[in-house]
Amino acid sequence: MVARYRVTVCTGEIEGAGTDANVYLCLFGDVGDTGERLLYNCRNNTELFVKGNADEFTIESVTMRKVRRVRIRHDGKGSSSGWFLDRVLVREEGQPESDNVEFPCLRWLDKDKDDGQLVRELLPSDSNATLKNFRYHISLRTGDLPGASTDSRVHIKLYGDKSDTIKQVLLVSDNNLKDYFERGQVDEFTLETLNIGPVALLLGV
Repeated sequence: MVARYRVTVCTGEIEGAGTDANVYLCLFGDVGDTGERLLYNCRNNTELFVKGNADEFTIESVTMRKVRRVRIRHDGKGSSSGWFLDRVLVREEGQPESDNVEFPCLRWLDKDKDDGQLVRELLPSDSNATLKNFRYHISLRTGDLPGASTDSRVHIKLYGDKSDTIKQVLLVSDNNLKDYFERGQVDEFTLETLNIGPVALLLGV
């Protein structure tokens, strides 16, 4: 059975909140997900993700019953890519606005602000506390061999017994070291995501 979901993406009203990057969204429900979708065909605005905007989109998918989680990100492209996302509203097409499920964010998706991440996992505002996002603390030790350090971006993906995270770049360390991934050095990071349970596997690239 096919369903249509009305998705409203609300950009914050603080200075510099808007973005000119490409924004992607995935809805997760009781029985599957929509897959990642590029948000481009807006129903009500010609300029997307402008400060204070509420941009509406329609996503068609196999019905997922109740939408439980939203994953939203941007690709960091453009001269003003940093974005302050206020919230995302989701309801089935044809249902009244009062049926909107609110997924609050109130955070930056910006490599130079907050935790430097360009992706957020959002849960409904009425979620049980046990379902709220978790923080995973990660310590990475670079080997003490000649040439062990790297200047490349390092990505990480966590696999738990309940779910897994998407691949995320490690941009802002907790221990505020000037140069990351130097020989013999320990770099510490925090990833905020859904509760994936005990981590069984960590993949870095």
